[in-house]
Amino acid sequence: MAGQFCSLERKSIDQIALAIIDGNVRAMQRFLSDTTWETEKMIAKCIIVSLMMISGILMVP
Repeated sequence: MAGQFCSLERKSIDQIALAIIDGNVRAMQRFLSDTTWETEKMIAKCIIVSLMMISGILMVP
């Protein structure tokens, strides 16, 4: 999720992977294409992380 919250203007898989320490473009592409997503859990996690960022509990570089 760090890549989604980073300061990149355009967020493609390649740019996010390259912006993250030890990011691997091919591994991220495979992860996103091969993973079965549980939508409700992902939305809940995004809300929690967003609230933590807003409250200052979580800092994203």
